[in-house]
Amino acid sequence: MKLLLLSIFIFFICTGKLSAQAAAVSTELLEITFSAKGYVNNYVKAEVEAWQKRGRYEPSNIYLARVTEEKRDSLIKKLEAEAIGELKRKIAKSTNWNQLEIADYDPDNGTFLIRSETFGDFLLPVAYTEAEAFGNGFASTLKSNHDFYFTSDGKIKLNQLTFTTNSGKQYTYNSNDPARFNPVVVDVDFGEINTDVRYREGREPDIAQAKTINIGSSDVDINIPETPQTNDKTFVVIIANEDYENEVAVKYAANDGKIFREYCKKTLGIPEKNIRYKTNATFGNMWTAITDICEIMKAYRGQAKVIFYYAGHGMPNSQNNSAYLLPCDGSSSSFNVAIKLDDLYSKLSANPSQGVTVMLDACFSGAARDNDMLAHARSVGIAPDPEELTGNMVVLSAATGKQAAYPYKEKRHGMFTYFLLKKLQETKGDVDYKTLSDYVTENVHQLSSVEQGIKPQTPEVKVSGDIQSSWGEWNFLK
Repeated sequence: MKLLLLSIFIFFICTGKLSAQAAAVSTELLEITFSAKGYVNNYVKAEVEAWQKRGRYEPSNIYLARVTEEKRDSLIKKLEAEAIGELKRKIAKSTNWNQLEIADYDPDNGTFLIRSETFGDFLLPVAYTEAEAFGNGFASTLKSNHDFYFTSDGKIKLNQLTFTTNSGKQYTYNSNDPARFNPVVVDVDFGEINTDVRYREGREPDIAQAKTINIGSSDVDINIPETPQTNDKTFVVIIANEDYENEVAVKYAANDGKIFREYCKKTLGIPEKNIRYKTNATFGNMWTAITDICEIMKAYRGQAKVIFYYAGHGMPNSQNNSAYLLPCDGSSSSFNVAIKLDDLYSKLSANPSQGVTVMLDACFSGAARDNDMLAHARSVGIAPDPEELTGNMVVLSAATGKQAAYPYKEKRHGMFTYFLLKKLQETKGDVDYKTLSDYVTENVHQLSSVEQGIKPQTPEVKVSGDIQSSWGEWNFLK
């Protein structure tokens, strides 16, 4: 059985749709790629959604005590293990183990090459004195103790398999090379927990008084104002990098980007097709989005407005005091696979425009959210040299100099992004840049001073020379 067909078979088993849909598998379905992560996500999501649903007769105080973020995180870990175990059992049960073929034997290393269309070729240790007997009786061996792992491209690999001969002799394949393992990483994001709590006066429920308690979400994540206006000449790039392969995570960055995108669409009236949105973007993803927006600016010949929003790691280069945006597949020691701010600003100002707004919820001192440091910036914070801006460009940055950009844990956002969204919510997007920047700077500085003491965070505004006297009057809706 080929991997692709096994993948489809497992997909239908896992979804409970085999009997109804197996006969209807079309050529298009043969393109389905198996995803262990997708299976685990679906398994966990279904169980957690059932758990966090409020019972019909459950009082609100009992529900709120039962459904908490801490308890949900604990449940998710338990369910992840259950899902992976269940998936492995399904694979073992649905696999035709007779499809394994014994191939060449290497007497110098004492290994048989076992071929498998499903799991890929692997090597089985068999002493040369037993190799002939094992090879002759291979077809009748019993296969047991199955275990698997899953690669990032959806392939199923054997972690362990035992072969038992008719005489009872056992030979075990065990993948003990750490470089070949790729554990399933489950990123479950259910958003807020919504509970419909109904109040009553006397004996009859007052339906008009019904309210929703939003648990685990910020006030800016809900009640996002909508505008009837359509800004079809405004184009946006949103990059939200939270999960890094080689660095600490940037807590809430994914939520920052997700909610800012909603404000762009609903509050600022920017069409969905005008928004380039990337979560956990690689260097290639980021550079492609930047190049794409620059081509659009070129095509619009000075009529376009551009917003570039970034939440994630920034990093300094102590050799030349430059600042960079760090892709999720990069590291703080590799500047050749990071986006230099000078290069970003140069590309965004290369073509005429109505205005370019850059928003950076990041710092460039080597610090990370939650007072951690990047892997290769563990000395005292570095203050990169300021970049020179040209054209019609305003840059709103989360922090200055050697400062860190902190999370607002209670609101599940970066501090900078939270107050940016809060002002857009309060004003329904109709706010000039000077008022917006003053509000964000004051509130972030005050909150960080209370929470961080002698290490506050102070946002700053940088403006190109051509608009020094006019940038403060800019408005997203005008």
